[in-house]
Amino acid sequence: MIRFAGTARPYLHTATGIWLLLTFLAVAVRPSAAQDILTAPPVLNGGTETQRATAGFYTLSWNHPTSSDLGFHYEVQEAARAGFGSPRTVYSGSALATFMSGRQDGTLYYRARARPAVSDPRYRWSPWSTVLAVTTAHHSRARAFAFLAVGAFVFLATVALIVVGNRANSETG
Repeated sequence: MIRFAGTARPYLHTATGIWLLLTFLAVAVRPSAAQDILTAPPVLNGGTETQRATAGFYTLSWNHPTSSDLGFHYEVQEAARAGFGSPRTVYSGSALATFMSGRQDGTLYYRARARPAVSDPRYRWSPWSTVLAVTTAHHSRARAFAFLAVGAFVFLATVALIVVGNRANSETG
């Protein structure tokens, strides 16, 4: 026990003691290295090679190598150039995937980052992930018409089979 004998201002020592106690509690209770919770950025699934989409739609998915009970909030950006000069945020939320559709022919680049899903300013965004390139190359018209022809053939063959089977069944019955 600390004793302040002969002091003229006991309130000064009380205020100093309270300040020291609050400072100690603030340091002791504060999460250690809050910015270090995110040791790595999320990883966009697809690897480092350019992915190919032939229908104009695809699913971007990612995982996060850091485990935490806090949960994470993710941001995914898309850009027409690998340098991300003017990126566009295409997803912001807590899911680990998003569906992209209506993409024109060409290559688009994606990157993602994460932060714990808590409203504490000490938790910062992770660095950006490795860039994932996705090239959209729609089917040619010739191939699309070939698919249409095959589908029409299967449809007509099914109708013909039903009609012939129905006639054969009505003649025997």
